Amino acid sequence: MAEKAAHITSFHQARPSIFELIAQESLSGLLYPSFKIIVQFLESSNSQRYHWLSDWNEEVFLGINGLLQLHYLNTKGASFSESFYSLCRVPSTGQNTKLSDKAKYWSLICLVVLPYVSRKIDKYVVELQTLRVGRVVNGCRRAAVASWQTVTLVQYLLYLTGRVAAHSPLLSAGNLSLQYCAEQPSQPFSWSECFSSPRACVKLVSDSMTQGLQLAAFFLQCLQWYHSDQLSHDKVSSFIPPPPEVAEVDGSNSAVCPVCKEPCKIETVLMTSGYVFCYRCVREAVISNQKCPVTNLPTSLDELVRLYPNK
Repeated sequence: MAEKAAHITSFHQARPSIFELIAQESLSGLLYPSFKIIVQFLESSNSQRYHWLSDWNEEVFLGINGLLQLHYLNTKGASFSESFYSLCRVPSTGQNTKLSDKAKYWSLICLVVLPYVSRKIDKYVVELQTLRVGRVVNGCRRAAVASWQTVTLVQYLLYLTGRVAAHSPLLSAGNLSLQYCAEQPSQPFSWSECFSSPRACVKLVSDSMTQGLQLAAFFLQCLQWYHSDQLSHDKVSSFIPPPPEVAEVDGSNSAVCPVCKEPCKIETVLMTSGYVFCYRCVREAVISNQKCPVTNLPTSLDELVRLYPNK
């Protein structure tokens, strides 16, 4: 009885909690926003040199994220965020703890390709919202997102009850699960061995970069916590914001765009303020300033509605 109980206890200890799994997914979701902040900083410091980086930021991040995840899958048997929480990917069958090439390819698709495709679809849906077909496409997208969230929630519940080995539907589809990594004994560092063996020097650089990335991940989580806490504090402290300054606009002729002062082309109303603009004028203004060009009220591209007046 004692041997069986000890075996069951060790099995449960090797099973990560749902909170750790959700936390590592949250850390993985911080990589692309952090990269966008770096791109915006580089573009603001030297727009002529880094303008191309802003136009191709998703493709550049696709390559960087692919190399990062491939390195961690080969060395740690886990993704970057999973390695930060001392988790590793293992086959659900339990016959072998080492990832096969097929499992690595599937992991790369889930970690790199699918998020890239999802961002592209979201961007395409936003661009179509001003057209008639945009509402249909947006409705299909929302239905797909709701269905995926429902499937993920059911997978969480099955994982909590112990009926499945993986918390994620993507991991289950690849016959993978997450477990705590076995602690590897640390070897004493020797400068003489580093200078005498190039392989030891390369290993030192690789380990240093890994530790640096993990420290950067911890710093990103601290920034996210500080930003969310500061944002909630600002919302409470400034419950009644001051009214924005309204630009002077001649309202005698509603057919004239307030931005370009010419007759509206592709009439589009901004639901935040009710003003009608040229689609191109208001889209560029909202993208650059995130507010109405007339009332300065905060807004987004979701508030743009195409008009079809009777000719």
